[in-house]
Amino acid sequence: MPKPNNTSEPKYLGLLLRSLENKLGFRLSSAARCRQAEAALQAAGHHVSYATLHRFSQQTPNAHRFYVSTLDQLATFVCNHNWDGFIQKCNRDELFLEKAGIVEEQEVRSLLSYCVQHNELRALHDFSEQLPTDIDEDRTIRLGFEFYQALQHYPAHNRKFFKNFSQLPFIRKAFFEYLADPEFRIPQYTFGLQQFVKNTTAEGDKKQLQDFIFANTLLLRHAYRTNDIRTLKEVGKLLYANSELEKATAQLNIFPRTRYQCYRILWLMAVGKTGTANALKIELAQQYWLVSTNALPYEQEAMLNILLDVYLLTRTPRNQCLSLVDGFRDANLSLKLKQPTDLQAVLQATDHTRANWMTTGQYR
Repeated sequence: MPKPNNTSEPKYLGLLLRSLENKLGFRLSSAARCRQAEAALQAAGHHVSYATLHRFSQQTPNAHRFYVSTLDQLATFVCNHNWDGFIQKCNRDELFLEKAGIVEEQEVRSLLSYCVQHNELRALHDFSEQLPTDIDEDRTIRLGFEFYQALQHYPAHNRKFFKNFSQLPFIRKAFFEYLADPEFRIPQYTFGLQQFVKNTTAEGDKKQLQDFIFANTLLLRHAYRTNDIRTLKEVGKLLYANSELEKATAQLNIFPRTRYQCYRILWLMAVGKTGTANALKIELAQQYWLVSTNALPYEQEAMLNILLDVYLLTRTPRNQCLSLVDGFRDANLSLKLKQPTDLQAVLQATDHTRANWMTTGQYR
């Protein structure tokens, strides 16, 4: 079978690797991860060995050459195009970014960032308003990241931006959802989330419910981290004082549903129900261990990462954190965790940092 001429296509091989890792939700950073990727590909009807995936993840220009059939399998998994179609898509993406004023050169700032810096928001608003929400994931994330960086580095007009942009469908998806900021690094991010959720109710449709839980669990988590007891109680009451809301979350996907369940612990701690909170930790751990046996890899990681996040936020003893991870490993967690020697090893093995928020929008 023919192999591509990598001397002219290393850029596209790199883009395919990045797209594959985005699709999988983890980096191909080890042989274990490559085996996990092999299983995910096989489950989707694509057959690429973990050894090939490992070589693919270690690629440097001209270091390896791959069969076109292999690249077809990976490209189809990523974007439902064969290798040639993937290259064409990359070229279209590049043209799209150029139209958005983004040049893929480190020393060249985008037109978008200049608009944010100098408060030239009217044209930027019109540009954002015209963007449909069905733009493919790679372009959405890339453009969302540009907004993220601009608002982080040039925050003088962030309140004005959030007030005027938070209801635009593309901004809600690309910036708020795909580029969520759980550490609240962006100035005025609390105000931004409040604007995001302003016209959203828990009694709305499934999308409104997901938006409601997404924003309020972020605010709840931040209030706990910063010891903002008043906000913590207010947001917690919105989320957990309504029994009908708890029933409605059963229809949601794994990420908002798991956050809703786990961050209840933070609210219980804030209102002085420590015993109930600790009991819920144990209950959720046992529940997640049981269901993870038949769960998909991304579902297993969601349950582990989000509950582990709560364990760490509430300063759960180290031995209990390790026991939590042991329980998932014993339930055949696809990460194939080795026996951890300390909590840092646990965090590295589970890619904990930002992992329970930085996920593709389809799972949010």
